[in-house]
Amino acid sequence: MEPSAAPPDVVAALLTGGYRVLGPIGCGAQGPAWSAVALDGAPDRVVVRVVDLAADPRHGARLDRLRNVRHEHLARVRDVVAVSPGTAALLVDHIPGPTLAALRPARGPLSAGEAVTLAVPLADALEALHSAGLVHGDVSPANIVIGLDGRPVLVDLLGALTPSAGTPGFAAPEVCRGEACEPPGDVHALASVVLAQLAPPGPAGAGTGDSADFAASSDDQRVRDLLTAATDPDPRLRLAARELADACFRAHVPEPIMLPDSAVLARAELAGLASRGGRATTTRRSSRHRGRRVWRAHVVRLGAAVAAVVVCGVLSFAVSQRGAAEADAPVAGVETSATGVARAPALGGTDPSGIDVLRPGRATGAPAGPAVAPVTPTQAVATAAADPVDAARRLTQVRAEVISAGDVGALTSVEVPGSRAQLADAAILTDLAARGLRIEGLAVEVTAAELVSAVENRAEIAVTSTTSGYRLLRPDGTTESTVPAGRLRTVVLVLVPTSDGLRVTDVQDPAGPGPGA
Repeated sequence: MEPSAAPPDVVAALLTGGYRVLGPIGCGAQGPAWSAVALDGAPDRVVVRVVDLAADPRHGARLDRLRNVRHEHLARVRDVVAVSPGTAALLVDHIPGPTLAALRPARGPLSAGEAVTLAVPLADALEALHSAGLVHGDVSPANIVIGLDGRPVLVDLLGALTPSAGTPGFAAPEVCRGEACEPPGDVHALASVVLAQLAPPGPAGAGTGDSADFAASSDDQRVRDLLTAATDPDPRLRLAARELADACFRAHVPEPIMLPDSAVLARAELAGLASRGGRATTTRRSSRHRGRRVWRAHVVRLGAAVAAVVVCGVLSFAVSQRGAAEADAPVAGVETSATGVARAPALGGTDPSGIDVLRPGRATGAPAGPAVAPVTPTQAVATAAADPVDAARRLTQVRAEVISAGDVGALTSVEVPGSRAQLADAAILTDLAARGLRIEGLAVEVTAAELVSAVENRAEIAVTSTTSGYRLLRPDGTTESTVPAGRLRTVVLVLVPTSDGLRVTDVQDPAGPGPGA
């Protein structure tokens, strides 16, 4: 079904309520949706869906409960505008970012750690709904958005109010038979969605036999087993949403969800839209009320998964995706280092670091930027143009100090102003500031750094590092969450000379897997 313009009565009601309709954004199983903005000039968009409250008196009661549900990983109900007697417009926050349906074809399967980062907060979001006597009703890849900061969010909340048949392939067996979706049905759908994002399991006994590899594969299998158990055909045997979150968190350390380049995501999203068909709906009974519970005891677990999205990925630098042609193209005369990263041969035959080809000066196309005093006693950063490998090590450490300090302006002591690396870090620090959080106890250890390539105004350095455990603190100094130490990770820092020394302009995936990858 093609999306259509909003009906005149909906447009008029929204204008009266202080909103302007921008246009259609899609048509799901329960009708069309439109985008709108507030007339007061607020930049945030909302998604508008029309709800028939007269069809069932329970719909209005559910709507009242839904308006009171607040969860960071659940799209927030911004407003409800009466359209006509028995009909209302539901306005929900628009979450910018790709859907999980677009992410999988754009970047491939998730790791087990990324799957935990996906499952834990979404299971907690479902628990918030279930505690209010509601269900989501259609947990599917198309209804999970990965925010621009890597945070997963459940969207399309209409199924919490009116009947939904779910999405084939993810809906629980009892829902497919036409029964009402209850909380166990949501758990089945979420577990099915997360399982679908994992790579198919390898053959039994596969692997190198290394103890670390065995431990990693055991953790991966534990996550897979938990999710599989949550899809049991008998809803009575499935874990509750909170139990699933707890079990997944104990099974594997959360890892940041890596997002590919925006152009790759856009192509995947367009391909998905071209192939997406309509879905049927089925009448269901009201969801079972389970009573609101206090879940402060789960803040540490949930916070650690959230922090894996918001912070851990940042501390390993935000990685942009190379073009397919560049990544696949063979490079003449390149050997592979012990870290598995392609390494350039010595340039000129006399200088194995390739240092002499780097000439200080402003990077092509990069703004000059004012000189920024280092935030730590690491004046060597400003003079590190003499050794790009040493500069990469020091910049990695100073960057962690800048992130800990929450100083957006000081990012220019590490990154080229306006570069993709700087913009990504600035977005994360802005997000942490908006949430009133700061970091305490963070340290980064660089275990290896090697020159990958060097040209006249650019050096690529493979840096392998790990982060310590740390805490996210609220403004009053109390702990929001505790984040465990990170695993070894290798990225390639692209350094360019500036008037202040070498700075990071981009961060890329290594040509081969690094340690712990």
